[in-house]
Amino acid sequence: MTGGGGTGAIIWDVVRGGERARLVGHTGAISSVAFNPTGTLVVTASTDRTAKVWRVADGALVATLRGHNGALTSAVFSADGARIVTTAVDATARTWRTAGSQPLAVLVGHEARVLTGAFSADGARILTTSEDATARIWNAFDGRLVATIGGGEEMITSAAFSADGEFVVTACADATAKVWRAAGGRAIAILSGHEDMVVGASFSPDGQRVVTVSADGTARVWDWVDGRMLRTLRGHSAALTSGVFNRDGSLIVTASQDGTARFWNVHRLTQDRYSLVSEACHILLGPSHGRFTMQEIEADPLLRATWPSPDRPICAEAPR
Repeated sequence: MTGGGGTGAIIWDVVRGGERARLVGHTGAISSVAFNPTGTLVVTASTDRTAKVWRVADGALVATLRGHNGALTSAVFSADGARIVTTAVDATARTWRTAGSQPLAVLVGHEARVLTGAFSADGARILTTSEDATARIWNAFDGRLVATIGGGEEMITSAAFSADGEFVVTACADATAKVWRAAGGRAIAILSGHEDMVVGASFSPDGQRVVTVSADGTARVWDWVDGRMLRTLRGHSAALTSGVFNRDGSLIVTASQDGTARFWNVHRLTQDRYSLVSEACHILLGPSHGRFTMQEIEADPLLRATWPSPDRPICAEAPR
């Protein structure tokens, strides 16, 4: 899928090739795009203060989510696809029914623009990050604040739950990532070694490892329990912007401002033979199996590429 910068997006069929649908309706730039878990719906967030839900099959508009008082920075689905959380520069996050038009809850408490939001796997909590240097955990149903993480001088650039919801990993501008109990308190692990700000961090599906990506041009894999760095993944020639494990934890995919996305074999911790060359700047987990999405692709948005097996397609997203 491609989209962004402009006010529209395109869904591409990367298996058969060609355009599947155009998503037209925003009046401001698209800031994020995400699939629902089944890959049947897409949600777009925009600087026009709305998020829109679209049907993948034909690009039909399903719902428009209005209520924020500023540009939206992100929008993502819950694991069951029934709800959406949006974040915005108005210092709030909001939850919505996927096909609804009124917010279910407004999450108020951050003191600066909210950058990211994510549901826990069970859908009961929401994790947000903000330019106020905190990550916050909220009750996803009533919007009540459950815990605050961080609060120091360094901004938290992103955060993610572990699959069991017990832990949170934060990526920080001070070149570290930190692991916290989701109940709050002090960091229980500090992952130090990057030479520039860490822009993303995520757990492996089994929760035993963390992958971090940095503006220093490397990704690093950690055993977070003892703080031991297992490997530095080198190969990109510019700052990294995203890194994630695939669903079974056998691969790591990284994206960089150097215009490439790279696949790494987790068991060997070496680059696999799969490498995508485009203007890829960000990777998000997509709806199923090995599918993922890449944001901010400027060159040739139709990527005729597959995950390591041809029955698991790659979707490309480009919000510029």
